[in-house]
Amino acid sequence: MARKNPGKSSWGRKSKKAKKPKKDLGPKGRKPYWGKPSEPDAIVPRSLVEQAMAFTAPRGRLEMGGLLVGHIDDQGRNVCVAGFFPEQTEETPGYCEFDGSWMAICADAMWRANEHGSNTDPDAPKIRIIGWIHTHPDLGIFLSETDRTTYRANMRSSPDGRFLAVVVDPLRGEDGVFTSPDRSGREDCSKAAGSLEMGATLRERYLSFLEIMEQVRAARGAEALPFIITGDLRREHVSRGYCDDYTEAYLRSIPSIQGSIKSLEDSRGGMITDLGSRINDLHGLLTAEVSRSRELGSSLESRIDGLVTELSLMERSFDERVSALERGASTQEAVIGILESLKDSLVAILGGAIGDLVSGGESEGEMVSHSGTVPEDAPLEA
Repeated sequence: MARKNPGKSSWGRKSKKAKKPKKDLGPKGRKPYWGKPSEPDAIVPRSLVEQAMAFTAPRGRLEMGGLLVGHIDDQGRNVCVAGFFPEQTEETPGYCEFDGSWMAICADAMWRANEHGSNTDPDAPKIRIIGWIHTHPDLGIFLSETDRTTYRANMRSSPDGRFLAVVVDPLRGEDGVFTSPDRSGREDCSKAAGSLEMGATLRERYLSFLEIMEQVRAARGAEALPFIITGDLRREHVSRGYCDDYTEAYLRSIPSIQGSIKSLEDSRGGMITDLGSRINDLHGLLTAEVSRSRELGSSLESRIDGLVTELSLMERSFDERVSALERGASTQEAVIGILESLKDSLVAILGGAIGDLVSGGESEGEMVSHSGTVPEDAPLEA
């Protein structure tokens, strides 16, 4: 049964209702109904989608489809009770298909099951194919254009046009129940919910149907019919000696879960190793920078000491020259001349020292190039 194009969803257009005549109330004063009948409500128990998720989740992103069996209750609702996933003839992350012969197999099983209580309880609902279920692993809940086409084809094959679609995303843990192919978005569906109320005859019909499907599985093999959805009838079905597919699905999923955990642990270990390597690299860079800063600080300290020494030598030279001028009874103009000469020398020394401190890249030998004494050619007299 063909399914869908991956990741694509289409919006159906609602058919326009015919305009109602304003004053025509119909026979006996009752207002006639001019629009199409409303869609029947649906009851899909949580147990049904939980079992479907348990079975399909370990399959990863491979899609899978199956049939749903149910009945019409006394309130006119479509009620899902059981179902099954047959072997898929094609399965990809965006498409799934199973053999159409399973429709005939299911119909035969239901016909045989409906024989139970036909004479004692003729009013008990007949069980029937009520819908189809398929997965959208990690794609979300919606109906694609192909889904809608499949939906409409199934509705046309139904004698009364009743059919519903259940979409399950086992990887995200989401589900949606669609009651019409004309509304296909997430906001157009409801989550599986509701409880089953069945009389003894109807319950026995479903249990009989499940028993017949077990016989089909025994004859064709577990690969042909890998999973039977028992829904709320699971305990009663298992108590009759049949396999609990729900529990078996969980047990089969354990190796897959363990593999996922191991993969996460390996990934986390790789991340920790990489982080440790990055931390070591950063520590090395910081250590080198601290060492460089210490060396620079030591060099600057040495250069400052050299500058202080040079200034001290200049002060001593200045004092000696002033004393010589005083002894020679030099004029005031001669003293001013000496000071002007000393000023030029001091500016040159301080400029070079400040440049060295700012750049931080010169060697200590360059600082020594600035003489700490007054130039010999500085005039002593005016």
